[in-house]
Amino acid sequence: TVSVLYWLGPPPNRPLSLLPTTTKMARVLRAVFAALALAACAAAVGSTPRHFEHHPAHAAEVDAHRRLHASTKLVDVWVNDTVETNGWIGLRLRKAPNASNVPHSHGAVWYAAGYAEGSSIQKRIWQHWTNTVKPTPTSTLAPEVENWLHEHIAFIQKRVAQYNTTDNWWKMVGLHMMMVQGIADGYNSVAPSDEQLTFFDHYVHNFQYELGDIAIATKASTPEESYLYAPGGCSAYVKPLENDLAFTHTTWNNFNAMLRVWRDIDLTGLRIAFPGYPGLIHSGDDWYMLSNNLTVVETTNLIFNNNIYRHTVPKSVSEFMRVMVAHYIGVDGNSWVNAFRRYNSGTYNNQYMVLNNNLYVPGTPASELPDDLLWIVEQMPGMAPIGDVTHVIRSQGYWASYNRPFFPETYNASGNQMMFEEYGEFFSHNHYVRADMIRRADANIHSLADIQKMIRYNNWEVDPMSVCPGCANPSSSPYFAIASRGDLCPHNANTSFGKIGPTGLISPTKAFGAIDAKVFSRARMLSNFSALIVNGPTHEYLPPFRWSTSDVNQLCPARTLSHLGQNDLQQYDWVDTLDVVPNTV
Repeated sequence: TVSVLYWLGPPPNRPLSLLPTTTKMARVLRAVFAALALAACAAAVGSTPRHFEHHPAHAAEVDAHRRLHASTKLVDVWVNDTVETNGWIGLRLRKAPNASNVPHSHGAVWYAAGYAEGSSIQKRIWQHWTNTVKPTPTSTLAPEVENWLHEHIAFIQKRVAQYNTTDNWWKMVGLHMMMVQGIADGYNSVAPSDEQLTFFDHYVHNFQYELGDIAIATKASTPEESYLYAPGGCSAYVKPLENDLAFTHTTWNNFNAMLRVWRDIDLTGLRIAFPGYPGLIHSGDDWYMLSNNLTVVETTNLIFNNNIYRHTVPKSVSEFMRVMVAHYIGVDGNSWVNAFRRYNSGTYNNQYMVLNNNLYVPGTPASELPDDLLWIVEQMPGMAPIGDVTHVIRSQGYWASYNRPFFPETYNASGNQMMFEEYGEFFSHNHYVRADMIRRADANIHSLADIQKMIRYNNWEVDPMSVCPGCANPSSSPYFAIASRGDLCPHNANTSFGKIGPTGLISPTKAFGAIDAKVFSRARMLSNFSALIVNGPTHEYLPPFRWSTSDVNQLCPARTLSHLGQNDLQQYDWVDTLDVVPNTV
């Protein structure tokens, strides 16, 4: 692996600067070296991207950055592409040591960070874009959705211009917009002509988890769009151990999204590490570890009451922007959730959990945990109630989240109460199948190893809790698990629930399920800022997923089966994040 120094403009003629981080360069992955070398050439020589497609609000600022900082090193980037062995691309972005001494460099640093990422992993970004959101003849953005997005971006840029010098919240929004612009420019500086993408393309790439909500809000949704862009489901669990505090999460998503990045970024003095995807400035899962000792995780709340989408309007700020801004504004659970819920877009409607590890004292029994340890916010269109839920951990010994709203206000507004009245416990908060599974497992959770096993659990063929009332052929479902495997659902399965969504109900075979797992430990974070992660569908009790032999090839829409850059066999072991992005690079 190599570290590359980035400049933003045409410096004096000089050799390409590549600083090896190891002495055994013969072991450097050829693909990684090639990508980094191309990126370094583009940045160090200052070549203008072949296709500058700035948002109008960015053009003057980008030109100023490149003019003022032509010979200044602003950012270090380090890439470690180990997809072939463990399923992860390691990406580390750091503000260069002397960048803080450069006048007027703050916005330039964020642009440079985006440029560095876009140019150094361009091929991986193209692969993920193609797999997940690239338009096809049968799947394009509806005009209503595209118009909504253009109005939305224009609103954000107008407010950034108005308030970025007086309101730190809007300043951070502006910096993240510059990062997206940087990714677009860096990407296009090395991308071949048939892989060029516009700023709008990159914004849509980041916005992909929010598209389904806009399709519904604008009444532009089609069956295929709803299938492709429906937000995923997830399972999350907070557990006080004897001398540690653990937080785990598994992402439910389409399998075409299994090209993963472990991203470690520090541009302001706040270090943020999270699992994500090539070219996305946010996690999307979402799961974040912050050096101020906050841990932030979400699970998605399904909406069955489309009437509330009248509150999803363009004059708002994208969810993916607000979560990143909240990291830089929030210093504890209360301030984080309040920063997040400003300018609620009503898109990608999640329950965010914020664990304040500063308040935990090792050895404290669950029943004696202090207030404010765990805060949540549950976003819905038009509302985002917040609260301290530490009392739940004190009373039952853990906190669990599994796509069922906790607050009565959001539970009712989302239509989950309506679904409960029609279909029963499957839509309840307390006795949904994953609630019962986690409750059963909790009695035997005493270590991180126990948590790793629990968060990957799926034994649907023999577990009585995987039996679906009213289901037949078979009577059990691989969706009824902490880590779902939609690819194993028999194609002739049927249910009285019908087809309401890929995460909420039993459905025919899909290339969809739990695609990863992450285990956070307070002790590990304080010791070396690391976590335990694994990519790919669970295979502890089940056969591993293989693209070439899976039934999904015959039973699923072709649009959901693109998997450029992924291994055919998705069978990985747990890995320490220090093996993906070491602290000493």
